[in-house]
Amino acid sequence: METRGLPTVQAVVVWFDAASGEPRAILDGTTVTAMRTGAASGVATRLLARPDASVMALFGTGAQAAWQVRAVLAARPIRELRVYARREDPRAAFVERMATELGPEVEIVGVRTPAEALLGADVVCCATTSSEPIFDAELVEPGTHVNGIGAFRLEMVEIPPALFARATLVAVDSRDAALAEAGDLVAALHDGHLAEDGYVELGSVDPSWAETRDSQAITVFKSVGLAIQDLAAAELIAGRLLARRLA
Repeated sequence: METRGLPTVQAVVVWFDAASGEPRAILDGTTVTAMRTGAASGVATRLLARPDASVMALFGTGAQAAWQVRAVLAARPIRELRVYARREDPRAAFVERMATELGPEVEIVGVRTPAEALLGADVVCCATTSSEPIFDAELVEPGTHVNGIGAFRLEMVEIPPALFARATLVAVDSRDAALAEAGDLVAALHDGHLAEDGYVELGSVDPSWAETRDSQAITVFKSVGLAIQDLAAAELIAGRLLARRLA
């Protein structure tokens, strides 16, 4: 499918009227999933990242990448985006596409190494399918917030487990889901980089935490996705589409 420019995984979401059972909207499931995954990173960035964060590093240029960028830009005043991907052609194509979308207000550059991406980065988004860490934990500078959404099976390790040991606050979307699916977080637990009680669910974080955070603190949000996130995104999209039709 990738050689034809189509997503590897395709899905459809059908929105029904709860009272009548009538189908009200048919949505592209791949887009809904990408939007809600980006939204989760956006919420985490708003709750955990430094309020003045302006430099973003993005690892990966797949289906999730653009929505990670859009969500973080909605949460923080990002002025520079650094994009890293192992293959040069997809990296260059993504940079060109996002530059067209975002315009001159955000400087977008493709970088050749993880170190280039992380140097001075305030927010990092990891959206790859890697089975091994995509950068060295020591490259993450104090004050950085990291979103990890790519490792969604136990055999996948995207964020280096040692980074969890450096983090002041580690959040997940769901403890049960993270233990069942988040390979990098489970590896950190197994290796002793993260205590059993060393992470919290994002919904429990005080909305004002970022305002008083230590500017040197490293924070991590590890997401594997929840069905309720798809439901919330689909409800919002369907509601807006239906409102537009009736306007």
